[in-house]
Amino acid sequence: MRWVSYTRMMSYKINAENPPDAIHIQNERIQEYMKANGWTVEKKYCDRKNSPDATEAFNQMVQDGVNRRFDGIVFDTVFRFGRSFGFFTEVIQQTFYPANIHFAIVEDDFCSLDKSREEVEAFFEKKHSDFIGENSKGFLQQTFDDGRYGTSQARYGYIYSEDRKELLVDEEAAETVRHIFQLYAEGLPFSKIARELDELGIERPDLHRAKLAGRDVDMSEEKKWSPSVIKFILRWSVYTGEGICKMGGKDIKMTAPAIVSRELYDEVQKRLANTLSQRREGCRKKSFLLTKKIRDKDTGKFLVCRSSPYAVGERVYMARTYGDLTMKEGKRNYIPQDDVLAEIKRFLHHEKAMAAYVLKKLGTDEKETFEKASLEDNYLQAQEVFARLQNLCSERMERHLTYDAGQMGEEAYQIAEQEYKAACQDCEDRFQSIMQEAGEIRKGFSRSNKWVKLFLDIKIPEELESQHLSKWIEMVEIVEFERIEITPRMHEWKQMLPEEWINAELEEE
Repeated sequence: MRWVSYTRMMSYKINAENPPDAIHIQNERIQEYMKANGWTVEKKYCDRKNSPDATEAFNQMVQDGVNRRFDGIVFDTVFRFGRSFGFFTEVIQQTFYPANIHFAIVEDDFCSLDKSREEVEAFFEKKHSDFIGENSKGFLQQTFDDGRYGTSQARYGYIYSEDRKELLVDEEAAETVRHIFQLYAEGLPFSKIARELDELGIERPDLHRAKLAGRDVDMSEEKKWSPSVIKFILRWSVYTGEGICKMGGKDIKMTAPAIVSRELYDEVQKRLANTLSQRREGCRKKSFLLTKKIRDKDTGKFLVCRSSPYAVGERVYMARTYGDLTMKEGKRNYIPQDDVLAEIKRFLHHEKAMAAYVLKKLGTDEKETFEKASLEDNYLQAQEVFARLQNLCSERMERHLTYDAGQMGEEAYQIAEQEYKAACQDCEDRFQSIMQEAGEIRKGFSRSNKWVKLFLDIKIPEELESQHLSKWIEMVEIVEFERIEITPRMHEWKQMLPEEWINAELEEE
């Protein structure tokens, strides 16, 4: 097996040390690791420049890998594989590994060569999670240690001081904040406050911040204030001059110049609490269980939840255009909410049982047969790309010989070279796309299948709430207000599986 190594001077890990002998340290660790496994490195790629943008050797390594000039690559840590974590996912996870080029990471003592695809996929997921958590934590901690505010502390009404250690009043926005507090204290609901700000021509907070930062703003669509933004502003205690803000998972006490008085803020919070309490009463909670998730299949229009005039306490789903619940030509124009929720619960139990059934199938020889059949088209496409590359190389060689013999002019030769490079790039892009698609198919036939992971261990409650439906249901479609068709979340991952599996008769819970 042909192994190569990659090292670089600069790490992209926040607060990482980059000693002068960083390359030497990596090479020593790689050599010890390879020796312990009985392997040798045939070629070394190294970006020695003391610059975070150094990628010359990295680019050559990628090119050689695409051209199949090695079978495996070893490196010390993902934090020194390219100039960002995206290089690791794009090259190793999405390009090399799907093409059967293996990898080994010394820091993690992990080599894909002796691992199953499920184990490798799990490793990729863990590294991604670890990277986000560690880098976010490091950045926030460094910001906090320096006494500076993070990226989300200067909310609407404030701007940062030059050293980011203080919040200063943005008077233009602060005037709007005071106006919002006053209108709400006078009894106006969120929606009417938003409408008044639009009528006054006051720009939304996101547009205002973009203007202050000098960023271009897309004004092709009308951008209006929303009630949720109004509510968000009314809840922030720092407008009184001091309050608590979350930073790095910690409660941080913040102080700033006051924009509204403590008396006005307390009055607003009291009204907010009363409003929220009233909204929780009665059956309003059930009215929004399937907002934008239930529609009439024939028209594609979303349905709304209304009280039924035929049964006290019963709610139904109907089209907005219907003024009442009537029977037209013997057919109703509504469907009881209880019928819909009962069918959803039955469906969820079925999906859970099906996910468990599929998981067992993934451990059988039958899985290998189906996976191979699903990948056949990708393999054929990859072979076509390689054949095209070989033809391009042969044509280039013949052209070069013709040029050397003086039978082709300089200008025509250079034009042909540019066309050759563009064609090669097109082939490489196509190959990467094919390999990425193949990787998704393999993932679909593994424990990492997102539909299997979602439904395998779900706990279906006695009473469904909106958070359950948002997590598990993509769409509910009503056919002639009689039949209910449900599409689960991650259904595209379910569709990767053989029909023989997903249509199997099961003993449901």
